[in-house]
Amino acid sequence: MNALSPAQRIEFSSIEKRTPLPAPDGARVILWPVFALEVWDIGRAMARTVLPPPQHQPLIPDVPNWTWHEYGMRVGFWRLKRMFQDARRFPRRTGRASSCGRCSRWRYGTSAARWRARCCRRRSTRR
Repeated sequence: MNALSPAQRIEFSSIEKRTPLPAPDGARVILWPVFALEVWDIGRAMARTVLPPPQHQPLIPDVPNWTWHEYGMRVGFWRLKRMFQDARRFPRRTGRASSCGRCSRWRYGTSAARWRARCCRRRSTRR
C-alpha cells in the first residue's frame, strides 16, 4: 500500500489566502478542548516528561513525571468534566484503544456527559 503525501490528498492553502471563517455570535476566539485520556505504566519510561531525566537516562520508575499524569487522571480530569458539564459544553476525548478499554470510569463518565470520543487503534491493520 502506497501512502499519499499531504500534497497529494489536499491542495495546500496558507492561512493568509483563506477566506475568513466567521465564529458564532461574532466571537473572536474559538476554543475546542480535546482531552487525551491515557494509561501509562510506571514500570516503563514515560512517553512525555515535564522534568528531564538526569544525564538524559530514563528513570524507572519515573515517579516525578508519573505523579503529574496520575493526579490529572484522578483529580484534574474530573474537575474539568464538571466545569464543562455545568457550562453545558461537550468537548472531545481521545486516547489509545488500550486506554479506552481499561478505563471504563473515564469512558462512561465522558459518554454520559455527551463528550465525543475518538480512540486510536491498538495496532495497525496494514499488511
